[in-house]
Amino acid sequence: MRKNINRWISNHACMVTPGQIVDIHVNELDPSLNSQDKWIRGIQQVLAEGSMLTHCANGAEYTLAGCISLRSSTDRLGINFGDEDDLFYELDITPPSIYLFPLGKEPWNDQSHDFVRLDPSLPLSILSDAVALYLEYKESTEAEFRRSLWLVPPQR
Repeated sequence: MRKNINRWISNHACMVTPGQIVDIHVNELDPSLNSQDKWIRGIQQVLAEGSMLTHCANGAEYTLAGCISLRSSTDRLGINFGDEDDLFYELDITPPSIYLFPLGKEPWNDQSHDFVRLDPSLPLSILSDAVALYLEYKESTEAEFRRSLWLVPPQR
């Protein structure tokens, strides 16, 4: 998996520009992560491996982040999970993704969406390796709120 992550980051990080979305699902990096019961641990592993790299050969710096897609709802649900079992129940059918953003141009810094930082005291293993940010929003053309959990590992 490490080789695939490093290759993907090396091939894409130097080309990331503001406004561009560069992402890949974890199961594309490692087919053993196809099963939903492996997604949470899988995104943690991918972020741990990928966070060792923080800049490109050309000197460009970027932020690596993970995104776990959660079930949509017609009602605003908020952070309705307090442990690993609750979080597993809230998973969407889409495998988690990792994203690359130009340093300082991350979506949680642009004020266009209301990201909420999870309480680090929650009993979630993902909080030991990253800052977790919850996002819930509704597009004007859609019937349901979209929900996701963003994981941002510490910059090395």
